Amino acid sequence: MTAPTTGEQATAERMLAELHEHGYVDRPEFKGLKPGDRVKHRGEQYPEAYDQGTATVWAVVEKPDSAWSRKYHASDVELIVVRDRPFAEGMSRVTSWANYHTEAVVR
Repeated sequence: MTAPTTGEQATAERMLAELHEHGYVDRPEFKGLKPGDRVKHRGEQYPEAYDQGTATVWAVVEKPDSAWSRKYHASDVELIVVRDRPFAEGMSRVTSWANYHTEAVVR
């Protein structure tokens, strides 16, 4: 994993600020997922993803009592992650996805 650049760190901080503006609060962890953990998106189903992960968690946030959490009776948790490589050409390595799209990689 390549460490995030200064620009990527700024992007992650901006994304985190936007989530805070929308009512999300920081969580130190959620179901064992915490900043610094190696993860993969559930859709990434190839050997390297399972073995090494494809991203590192930057932040874990939750929107308490959101409409989504009330409807689905589950926690509304988002993770900001820094991918090892952009998902597609021209995209940032910094992205966010919901906790239910995330699988921890045990090393």
